[in-house]
Amino acid sequence: MNEMNANRLKKITELKKELASLALRTEKLTEKKGKLAEDEYSALSAEYKKRIKQINLELADLKKGASAELSAAAKQISALDRESASLEKNIDKLEDSTGKEGIAKRKELQQKLKSLHKELALQQKEEAALEQVMDTIAADSPAPKTTREVKTNTQSAAVWSSPLFIGVSIGAFIIIAAAVLFFVFRAHPSIESFDQAAAGTGAPQSEGAEQTQEQPESEAVEVSLSGLINGKNVNMREQPNVTSPVIKQLQKGAQVSISAKKVVSGADDAVLSRQTQLTTQEGKQIKLDAGKGVFIVEENDSAFVVKYAIEDNKTVTGTVAKDAIQRLTGETWYKARNKEGIEGWVYGKYIEVKE
Repeated sequence: MNEMNANRLKKITELKKELASLALRTEKLTEKKGKLAEDEYSALSAEYKKRIKQINLELADLKKGASAELSAAAKQISALDRESASLEKNIDKLEDSTGKEGIAKRKELQQKLKSLHKELALQQKEEAALEQVMDTIAADSPAPKTTREVKTNTQSAAVWSSPLFIGVSIGAFIIIAAAVLFFVFRAHPSIESFDQAAAGTGAPQSEGAEQTQEQPESEAVEVSLSGLINGKNVNMREQPNVTSPVIKQLQKGAQVSISAKKVVSGADDAVLSRQTQLTTQEGKQIKLDAGKGVFIVEENDSAFVVKYAIEDNKTVTGTVAKDAIQRLTGETWYKARNKEGIEGWVYGKYIEVKE
């Protein structure tokens, strides 16, 4: 976080603390209205309202400035992403170059790419800091209570603390608890069946009812392995799922070192088992190659409605034939690092793992 954003957060914290203090002082002033002279009460009330208005204006200005910077940061990140993608394509073209000029050019591009990744990381960090500023401003602040609200709260507190209210509440709770237990044991006459129902392991309520049980997701396990990419344009992602942003595309034969593996439930993650067409809601058709990752939104009789990630981490939604989808339930993902030092998660099907 740069100094400007750190100062913003500090200022926001101070203003909101003062706002909370003013809300409390306004509430106490309202309670003491009958004990103060009319002119004294009016002067203090006007002073508090004026300061509250000033604070809200300052917070609005801070939000406006942070919003403008956040928009600029997002554009900068998008530009850096495009430049990185272009460099990666040029590096891939020079991958098999053995001439001195080709090797030198590849090294130059790799160094530039490394610098771009550092700049991108800094921009993303500042974007996160700006979002924190926006969230802090948007967080609820206590507002001054009116005389009517104070009076209502006082009356409510008196009712809630009365012996009659407490007695009625306990009686109602006992009746409700007895009714719940009656219906539970009626539906599950034995303690054993009741325990199964609570754990979600009992029999279905009706015959033929749909049962969808995801395979439990495991924790990432540290390993020390090597591997070979066995597919073309294999995506390396930030997280082990098909909707996570793509860091880099790896080519067939690329060597990687593997530091972790993870088995994921992947109930709605899938890959295409063959080349197919995605038909959008507007009727547009997009050709997708086998191995592309998609996220299942809905299942119909003859097709899946899926989301597919395109450029700039945007997605399109459309239908894909059922026989072209392979779910990733219980599949393994590997955390891999290529020879350039770029690290991310790769779907296990596209890595030939070596001990």
